[in-house]
Amino acid sequence: MVAMAYTHVYRELAVLLDESDRHRIKKLLLTDSLAAKLRGRVDLILPVARGRAGMLSMHTATLGLIEAILVGIAAKNPKATVRSLESLNALRKVVAGESFDVPTGTRKRARPTSRPGAAK
Repeated sequence: MVAMAYTHVYRELAVLLDESDRHRIKKLLLTDSLAAKLRGRVDLILPVARGRAGMLSMHTATLGLIEAILVGIAAKNPKATVRSLESLNALRKVVAGESFDVPTGTRKRARPTSRPGAAK
């Protein structure tokens, strides 16, 4: 389970951690301020700063970290990743009633053709 938590431990987070404990689910916390408070409740903490723009909290670094984690997991097991994407595509079709396939990289791509007048 991956949780993003900043400033304080919301009730939803406390319940999620309790439920994860009950099911013996590993927990990863992304935070900039709660490491000391939640160190004993989670398996791994990745510190990630949250920016500020006036009164708004910005999560660009958090989203970048999540993207890097997902790419790393996908690179570690590409066959399972493709199978998961294919399953996700099938479920999207059930929900939407039509296909919204995300390319899984399993189809062979056509080679680019040379354009008239392009240098060879």
